[in-house]
Amino acid sequence: MFDFQNYHFKLAACSIISILLFVGCAAENEDSSSSSSSSSSSSFSIGGTVTGLSGVLIIQNNSGDDTVVEQTESEDVIFTFKTKISSGSTYSVSVKLQPNSQTCTVSDASRFASQNISNITIACTSSSYNISGTLSGLTGSVVLQNNGADDLTVSNGSFSFTNKINKGSAYNVTVKTQLSPFTCSAASNRGLASDNMSSVSIVCAVRAYFLSGTASGLGSTTLGLQFDNETKTLSDNGSFSFSTPVAEGGGYSIYIPSQPDNRTCSVTNGTRSNVTQNYTDLKAICWEYIDNVTIGGINDNISQNGSSPQLVEFDSTLYSAWVEPSSSDNKTRIRVAKYNDNSSSWSFVDSSGINFKSFNSSATSEDASQPVLFVEDKTTPSLLMAWIEELAGTSYVTIARYINSSWNYVAFINKNNNALSSPHGVYHSFDSSPYVTWSELDNASVSQIRVSKATGAFWDGNGITGINDNTSRHATQPRLASLSSNLYAIWTEIGDNANGQIRLKVSSASSTSWTAVDNST
Repeated sequence: MFDFQNYHFKLAACSIISILLFVGCAAENEDSSSSSSSSSSSSFSIGGTVTGLSGVLIIQNNSGDDTVVEQTESEDVIFTFKTKISSGSTYSVSVKLQPNSQTCTVSDASRFASQNISNITIACTSSSYNISGTLSGLTGSVVLQNNGADDLTVSNGSFSFTNKINKGSAYNVTVKTQLSPFTCSAASNRGLASDNMSSVSIVCAVRAYFLSGTASGLGSTTLGLQFDNETKTLSDNGSFSFSTPVAEGGGYSIYIPSQPDNRTCSVTNGTRSNVTQNYTDLKAICWEYIDNVTIGGINDNISQNGSSPQLVEFDSTLYSAWVEPSSSDNKTRIRVAKYNDNSSSWSFVDSSGINFKSFNSSATSEDASQPVLFVEDKTTPSLLMAWIEELAGTSYVTIARYINSSWNYVAFINKNNNALSSPHGVYHSFDSSPYVTWSELDNASVSQIRVSKATGAFWDGNGITGINDNTSRHATQPRLASLSSNLYAIWTEIGDNANGQIRLKVSSASSTSWTAVDNST
């Protein structure tokens, strides 16, 4: 008999279950849609692991966001780029600078970002290379050495040393014992191994030539010069000569085994190939350090990283400016020092560093960078400095003047409230005004060349765009020069072939209009 009551009960239960399933699916779809929407507006971190690293590696993402990875212990190194990637954007991780003695390879380097990425693997391995070359012109055989060892007996033809050289290590191939009456000379025989080196050339001949020259700048120090297995020790300025001959058609390479104290020396005409005469024009020239070389540089804190150095002569005194982090808050400051020629010493003229907070005590301390020094050559000369400073997330060209032994604020300049770079300044004698130029992103994120008086009065039309030849093309690295009544600007701008083109424009002192003088059409 049909159970009518039970049938209605089951029908009602099925209806309730169907409704619940429908509501659940709708909620799930809503959650999924919400999650998808959230994901599409999210940004994700990009990172991974470096294995086998020994030393320092610099990596980048999408050709920027440089990140230094350093191995301080024996374990693998975890890295994460500072800049996150928007959902759906592509990341592309690459090695910008390899370690000195290793080669590092990136796996899973490029994909679309849909979540935080932590599985990029960079494997670093030590590399070693063969040192080889050719010998010619010899009857018999001679013994070659690499780095004073690894004896190898060779005759005419190709040769290769048994022992490999680690990447970044030095190699120096010499003739251990000459075979009379031949003279064998080595060319392209020394350097740092960056690949298999097969260019070493040993040329042997009976006819030979000799080398000599002069030394300067030694002062009270001594300097060693080495040619093959002969070493000359120079203690005074004057002449020197080598007794080791150079085979006709061969080459030579003079090098300095170690630099003298407080000096850097080099040899002019110290390398030649295809020698067919005696040479007397070798010049060993030494430069003396004036930067506290025995204890570090002229940094305020030699444990901090100094960068972007500038040098200018003002009021018969040498002034230097650079960027250095402050030990108090690690924000970068502009440091300025002058050189006392009488005492051979440097002294600071910046009251512990310069940034906008130096002139406005209520301002927030921010990073200052890219300083440039230039002289305002008026009746009472002054030293001007322009730099880039971040303030509340916006970059500004900041100007200060040094006069009567103190720095004074001049101006804060930014047209579009976007990123700035590459400041440069010049004094324009025609209207007795200092000018500055820089590269600034416009509202379409295209780099524009901007020009302004140091007081902040724009000299480029004061529009959204600058003086670019084509304002839709990126322009960077501007420089100014003053000649007669004209102000000139030069910069690099992307051309039709996507290569950098050198652009040049001129403005008269009575107008803010700029005319191309670079054959542009």
